[in-house]
Amino acid sequence: MSRLFSEYLKRGNSLMGLIGNILPDPDKILEQNGNDLSIYKDLLVDPHLTATILQRKMQVLQMGWEVESESEQLRNEGIEIMRSFHMQEIISQMLDSVLFGFNVCEIIWSVFAPKNGASPDRSARKRIVPKEIIAKPQEWFAFDNENELKIVSSSFSATPNIGKNGLVDLPKYKFILSRHQPTFDNPYGEKILQKCYWPVKLKQSSIESWNELIEKYGVPYLIGVVSDTATPIEKEAVIDDLLDMIENNVVTRGESQQIEIKEQTSYDIGQMFEKMVEFQNKEISKAVLSVTLTIDVGTSGSYKASDVHRQMLEYIGISDKKIVEAGLNQMFDYYTELNYGTSASLSNQDKKIRVKLSKKEAITDETAERDKILTDIGVKFTKEYFMKKYNLGDGDFDLGEKK
Repeated sequence: MSRLFSEYLKRGNSLMGLIGNILPDPDKILEQNGNDLSIYKDLLVDPHLTATILQRKMQVLQMGWEVESESEQLRNEGIEIMRSFHMQEIISQMLDSVLFGFNVCEIIWSVFAPKNGASPDRSARKRIVPKEIIAKPQEWFAFDNENELKIVSSSFSATPNIGKNGLVDLPKYKFILSRHQPTFDNPYGEKILQKCYWPVKLKQSSIESWNELIEKYGVPYLIGVVSDTATPIEKEAVIDDLLDMIENNVVTRGESQQIEIKEQTSYDIGQMFEKMVEFQNKEISKAVLSVTLTIDVGTSGSYKASDVHRQMLEYIGISDKKIVEAGLNQMFDYYTELNYGTSASLSNQDKKIRVKLSKKEAITDETAERDKILTDIGVKFTKEYFMKKYNLGDGDFDLGEKK
């Protein structure tokens, strides 16, 4: 019966290979390249890949945010913190976990001391607040036998608290882990760039071969005609003249010499490389976006198909935004514990600060509808509330009596 309440099958009892206590990344492409993540970072020079990545990220980058809490005080503190961040940069960093499987951000904390005359919605006590959220290289981290994130001590010349297996525990309240579809077998998460590796490499190879084909057959031939009695020295002289003509566009020739310019006929083989590049671009689009029409419209397709593909992008955005929300909410859990502790007078529900990402229009519509309902039943909002909630300036509006 006791087995019901504990984990029965553990990795420590299995025959799975470990490097010390480090759980190796199961990515075979990464393993074959010496576990060097630069092979994936180098893919980002491909313009089509970067375009698809930007399109995917934009599904979340265009969203607005709301801060929710049962405690008005904590909600106001959360809004204050969120406004101090460069949200576009933070969101983009956390979404890199989709590309590389996981992403680790370090929180830089500072002490906030309210000045005299601070607005009444701020806490009147000193607080430890997050100042910056900075993404750190994935190479600096690994997962151990228990699927716990650790610092790889060999990545640094001097690292405190080095464990027996070269791993260092993460200090509390300092790091946010974002992951894309992790599993027990693969806590490193699923890398979208892994699916793009061969399409990008094959595309690059095709373009190189395509360029060679153009260099060989894409320019006219210059043919020097000499008499049958011409000596090898005379033939070499004609060749030199033709090379000089290619470089300088001018040449001198004797009366007995002739120069012919022969245009190359079109080669269907060139279209083969073009089709190959188009195919690999579509594979990249499917890997990153799960759809193709949003990047490659082509000469066929319908409005309905395009509409379906746009809906798919919205679904991807909904999935990706949860990664960002989880990271920000983890940071706010650290914040409340650092400042209010687990035994504070606030209830557990009150201490929850939650960030919600959504389309800006949806946030405004939902909030306005809720505020209208509350106003109709007699709730009176202050001018400061409207300024915070709808990002209005002090001179943008007046609160008049309802007629």
